[in-house]
Amino acid sequence: MTAYGWTVLGAWLLVAAVTVAAHLFGREARAAPSRAARRTDPTRWRIGVAVSITGPIAGFLVGLATAALTGAWILAALITLLAVVAIAVVGLFLAPD
Repeated sequence: MTAYGWTVLGAWLLVAAVTVAAHLFGREARAAPSRAARRTDPTRWRIGVAVSITGPIAGFLVGLATAALTGAWILAALITLLAVVAIAVVGLFLAPD
């Protein structure tokens, strides 16, 4: 394996680790609504939970498919990493508790 291959592998392992961390954070942090969450709009809270739990994995799969189709593995890994973090932040904003 060349140096580029190891770099690509390391980049995608980093993206996978961040994706798993974001997924676990979304699942654990949103397990049960708190008292404050019950006062907010329940639709917004449900959407936030769905985005927090499934969003990082969906973003990872879309990024991986994009990398495979385009061949731009490093750039796709960077964009996917940023997208996964942004998705986790959006989920946190929609369901803050």
